[in-house]
Amino acid sequence: MKEYSVELGGAQHALRYTLTERKELEKRYAKGLRELILTDVYPLDEKNEPTGGGLIERQIAFLFMGIRHKAGPKFTEQKLEGWIDDAVLKGGHMLIYLTHAVRAAMASGVLGYVIEASEEPEEEKGKAEASPE
Repeated sequence: MKEYSVELGGAQHALRYTLTERKELEKRYAKGLRELILTDVYPLDEKNEPTGGGLIERQIAFLFMGIRHKAGPKFTEQKLEGWIDDAVLKGGHMLIYLTHAVRAAMASGVLGYVIEASEEPEEEKGKAEASPE
């Protein structure tokens, strides 16, 4: 399985999704993970291209769930939001972080099937560093 990561807060963070994250997200937002991704996290247009839309609170929660495994007990969604703010100010782009996160979820099998992404995101601006504090 291909591994995905994002660089935020001055460090590279592996994205990992398990059934635990799926259950937590589905309970929190009262919808299936596939629907959550396609409507709120990573909506696609008629050509299956990401629209850049979605709901930021749910996007941050989705990213948080993928990063939290190795980030330590003091890692919070608010800390992640600060990292994202810092990274975006330095030229990063939320869509790149979400592309990696969605691909990690698809590759993990938590959706009930595995999809390996055939190509990498075109831009690598999503790797902009942000301060860890």
